[in-house]
Amino acid sequence: ATRVFDRTRAALLTDETYDVVIDTVAGPSLEQHLELLRPNGRYVLCGGAAGPPGPDAFTPLLRNIHKSPTLIVFSLNSLEPQDLRRSWKRVTTLLREDRLSPVLDSRFPLAQADSALRHVEFGRPFGKVVLLPG
Repeated sequence: ATRVFDRTRAALLTDETYDVVIDTVAGPSLEQHLELLRPNGRYVLCGGAAGPPGPDAFTPLLRNIHKSPTLIVFSLNSLEPQDLRRSWKRVTTLLREDRLSPVLDSRFPLAQADSALRHVEFGRPFGKVVLLPG
């Protein structure tokens, strides 16, 4: 990625457009994010931490049909186990080589798992939420 937008810490930048938008959160903001696509842009929806989008969320696809936007929906559940293992091996190799850094939102003690789940449920995290033992 050449630019990462943290929707929890900044206002939506509507004066810029993008070739690709990867959305791991979905929710009510999906419609606004579809508007950020350049002509022939691709919108990849691969998560739903903020819940389902509103009833008119995909209206921009039709309103901007002359720009040929593409919607791609992707779930890891659709991959075969051997493909997941191969991808995981690649990710762990990149981590060992210090070529990949996970984004960590927050850490919670295991005793506060309920708070961690509420944090995730409301689409607040930007990155991983980790439960710590003991």
